[in-house]
Amino acid sequence: MIFSCSVEENIAFGTQLAKAQLEHISILLNLHADVLKLPDGYDTLLSATGAASLLTDAMKRRIGLARVLARDSPILLLDDPVAGLDSNSKQEIFRALEGVMSGRTVCGSHSRMKRREGRGNARACQRQREPWRASLAT
Repeated sequence: MIFSCSVEENIAFGTQLAKAQLEHISILLNLHADVLKLPDGYDTLLSATGAASLLTDAMKRRIGLARVLARDSPILLLDDPVAGLDSNSKQEIFRALEGVMSGRTVCGSHSRMKRREGRGNARACQRQREPWRASLAT
């Protein structure tokens, strides 16, 4: 979800995040370089219509993930963070997630896993540095 405010405010929404911390999170999510290409960088104003169209769907997802990471939660619950994205964008999101999962418990669902397995809802969890484990819900 993109709010009607700047990129910086979208990421730091509800937190007192310093600019350096915000940029660090953006770098971890492979978002920083894309934000710097926007007309006013982190100060670019976004809205549901208009400037938000400057963002790709993957950038919107990474801004949302950055907002989650700004809270520095030890547990992340992700409900299909790549739904509706093309395969390249999905890979961007998964690469970004791999870079921020260390030290966190991450649980999420992914519809592609569901289609691949052909039954049930697929779920995957990672705790700290352990590999992803998939299990099928009954």
